[in-house]
Order: sequence, then structure tokens, then C-alpha cells
Amino acid sequence: MADDNDKAGTILCGKQPWKDRELPSWIVSFAFMVMVLLFGVRFVAIPVSNDGLGPFWGGTLRLVLASAIFMFIALARRPALPNAKGIVFSLIYGIFSVGLNIGLLYWGLLHVNSDTASIIYAAVPLAVVLLAVYFGLEGFHWRLLIGALFGLFGVAIIFGLAVSYGIYVDSLLAVVGGALFNSIGQIAAKKAQGVDPIMMNSVGFSLGAFMLFSMSLFTRESIILPTHGTTWLAIGCLVVVSVVGYYINVLIIQKRSVSYASFSNVLTPIVTIVASSFIFGEEITPAFMFGTSLIFAGLIFSGHLVIKKPKETFARTYAARQASKRRAIAWSERATSFIVIEPLKVENEETEQQIQ
Repeated sequence: MADDNDKAGTILCGKQPWKDRELPSWIVSFAFMVMVLLFGVRFVAIPVSNDGLGPFWGGTLRLVLASAIFMFIALARRPALPNAKGIVFSLIYGIFSVGLNIGLLYWGLLHVNSDTASIIYAAVPLAVVLLAVYFGLEGFHWRLLIGALFGLFGVAIIFGLAVSYGIYVDSLLAVVGGALFNSIGQIAAKKAQGVDPIMMNSVGFSLGAFMLFSMSLFTRESIILPTHGTTWLAIGCLVVVSVVGYYINVLIIQKRSVSYASFSNVLTPIVTIVASSFIFGEEITPAFMFGTSLIFAGLIFSGHLVIKKPKETFARTYAARQASKRRAIAWSERATSFIVIEPLKVENEETEQQIQ
């Protein structure tokens, strides 16, 4: 009983571990929309960065600045250090969602336009859900598989359309690979349940910065600082995307689900298409819209465009469990009093009558 009382007091006082903290739904919804906006802008900001710097070196500058901010916040807040399992999954998250994802996206956007890249990433939720099913994080149903096939066909149409326009196949494969690697990283973030997002991103972005800097040296890019204001503006925008967007991404993955967080990729093309048509003047063809429609049809058919009500949080389930336990104790006490005390009263009354 003492342990239960201490645990309940911890929750009521708001000192419970990160994984047990409850967030109001309106905060999660607002954070989700901010993440959609930021992730949509990144597809426009990366090509601007690539115009002034090499892709891997530009990505390195972004990740170094973002990791420095995450470390500063970690030193100020002093969150709990992750255990061995948390460190391992944070490293996996850094390798796939930061290093490989961002590196391949930067390199692919040298030749792939922003609209095409954002639509390819829109199919990510289908891959994420299938991976979540494989790792036992979510349940399987046939609509998921059929929806994934719709999405795959839509990506194939956009892929073929981009090739017909002279876009390099390796650049397209880089974008597809980045999207798939990001899916793996999101699964790792979910597996690292309980690790503070600040700590996870501090580890992940530091590792990602090392990976991209190594690639920059390997490809012999020019290690220089930007000379144009637009390049600095793009890097600054991408640092905000990294710090705010990736923090929210891990937060939603841990507080809701992997599929809930990956749903942001479905909405980012709206932001990207509007921004790229305004900045770059990119045109939207009927074939492009048909492939996009197939991807959205797959998402709708799979039920992915319906954001399910999140499961009860730990605090609520713990409170409900304690209330149920108290009711059971009360009923047991009543039953005990009825079974034991009542017969004793009757026996005492009979004894008194015999004496009289």
C-alpha cells in the first residue's frame, strides 16, 4: 500500500517519469499542425541551401547548429539520462531518421523538385504502419495492405513521370530511400519509449551531423560558410524545422502512436506545393495529380486519414485501477462483515436468551 500511495502522489504532484506524463489533446493537435507546416517548408528550403552549399556540407551545418541547441536545452532542463536500451534506440533513430534520411533528401533534391519529393514522403505512413505491424506496435488488417498497394502504384506513376522529364533515377531513389529510412527511425523512437525527446534528438542530431560531415569529406565538397543571405535564411529555417519539428515528431510518437505522427507527411504536400509554386513557379500536371490521388486513395482506404482516439494515458489508467481496487476492497469488507460478524451476533443473542 505504501508503494501505491507514493506512486499516486508522484502522479498527482506532476513528478512522474517522462513516459507517464499526460498532455492535453489540444496541445498535441496544435503541435501536430505546427509540425505539418515546418515539414512542408523543408522541401522548399533544402533546394535553396543546395544552391549555395554542397548538399552534405549544408546538411552538416544545419545538424551541428540544431544539435548544439538541443544540447543547450538538455543542459538547462537536465532531463533524466536514458538507460542502455534508450541509448541504443536513440542511436538507431539518429542513424536512420537524421543521418540517412536528411542526407539522402538533401542529395536527392539536387535534381528532384520539391513537389515530387513531398508526395513521395506522403506515402511514408503506409510504410510506417506496415513496419509498426511487423514489430508488434499496432494491429494488422487487410485494408492496410491494399492501401499500401494503392500508395505504391501512385509513387510508381510519379516516379515514372519524373524519369520522363529527365530527372535522374538515382536522385529519385535517394528520396524514396530517405523516406523509408525515416520510417525505420520512427519505429526506433517508439521503441525508446520513456526517453525525453530532447535527449533523443541531442544524441540523434550529433550522430547525424558526424555522418553528413564524413560524407562531405568523402565527396570532397567545399567546406565554406555561406556567402549569400538567402542561403543563411534557408539554413536558419531548416534549423527551426530540426529543433521544433523533430522535437514535436518524437513527442507525438511517444505520446500517441507512430502512425499518428507519420500522418503529418500526408498533409505536408499541401504546404510544399503552395510554397514551391510561389517561390519556384513549379507546375502541376494531370499525371502528377493522378499519382497523388492514388496515394491519398491508399491512405483513405487503409483508414490512415482517420486519426483514432488515443489510448488512455498512464495517469488515467492508474487512477481507474486504484478506484477499482478501492471498490473491490470495500465490497470484500462488506462481504466479510456479513459472513463473519452477523453469525456471531446471532450466536451471542441465542446465548443471552439461554442464560435468562
